[in-house]
Amino acid sequence: MSGAPSSACSVYDTNSGFHAKVGKLIDSRGAVIKAMQTSGHGTTVLSVLVCALPRDQIAVSDSELAVNSILLVSVEALAAALDQTRIPTEPDKLLDGGFAPVSRRATQTSAGAN
Repeated sequence: MSGAPSSACSVYDTNSGFHAKVGKLIDSRGAVIKAMQTSGHGTTVLSVLVCALPRDQIAVSDSELAVNSILLVSVEALAAALDQTRIPTEPDKLLDGGFAPVSRRATQTSAGAN
């Protein structure tokens, strides 16, 4: 089905598999972007990791996530997002708000490299 969105999902029950998951997500995102470009489709590919652990227990740095444009949704962020569903909101604003920290960290990371 051409043009249909696709997704991939994996479940890890321990923090030890998290770095492998980040690597796999980076590879998968690159493959999707390449396939979209090859087929002439212009699109934004979002990389999101959802984890049921609190942020301070997730063994991956904010800079690693930012450099690879990955949004991490920890249990605190997930709870806050679920709370927001109880109040009518615009999905685009919710997504933009979720990716704002990634954009800021990526900007800070690239500015620090200069």
